[in-house]
Amino acid sequence: MTVGQDGGAIAIRDGVFHGVEAQCSLTIPVNARDMDATLFDASCEGEGRKWQRRLMILDTPEGIVTIRSGGLVARYIRCD
Repeated sequence: MTVGQDGGAIAIRDGVFHGVEAQCSLTIPVNARDMDATLFDASCEGEGRKWQRRLMILDTPEGIVTIRSGGLVARYIRCD
């Protein structure tokens, strides 16, 4: 699978969240107490735009769940 393209995979490597046609540098990690989750400041760019947001990444048995500022929740299933 190709990372970061439509129909491809996402990846988190070396402090960067590689999404579909966008990348976010993840900084200032804060562990969520009693949860398998981390809250980040994300500096993102893609499709000719740049933006900032808060992003929580929660590990699950199937993959990850992301919750971003504004309330959008997304589930990603791990591919092996």
